[in-house]
Amino acid sequence: MRHGTKSRVYRIKVNEVSQNATLAELLVSSNNNINNMSGRIELDRKFEPMQQEYISDIYDGSNKFLNIYALMADENAKMEIKAVSGIEKINRYKNSPGSKTHTRFAVYFGENESRAVADITVTAADGVACVTYRVTLQRT
Repeated sequence: MRHGTKSRVYRIKVNEVSQNATLAELLVSSNNNINNMSGRIELDRKFEPMQQEYISDIYDGSNKFLNIYALMADENAKMEIKAVSGIEKINRYKNSPGSKTHTRFAVYFGENESRAVADITVTAADGVACVTYRVTLQRT
């Protein structure tokens, strides 16, 4: 823009708001440290961001809870978890030691429950796009 002999340059940077509402990784473990492989509990299939339902192998240990570790593909997205059935409570731990960059959800089984079902919903930074993952945890 020119005004007399003086000029000004304006630069405008436009950032697109992400519509990515997927997870990058989803793990289940009986251990509070994601790096401890001995606590890992396999899922019925390999994680794929567009696959939305997972069932864990049967856990036969003594923990009253299992951990779901979830990592969003876009750090600007938001993630919520909701108990569907068989759950007493869920504790959420973000940026906790032993979780790397994942959010850890400690899912406590209800009394005498052998299955706990939780829905994890990721909402994109645009506030519109969302994906819900259903995770079923099992124990003896």
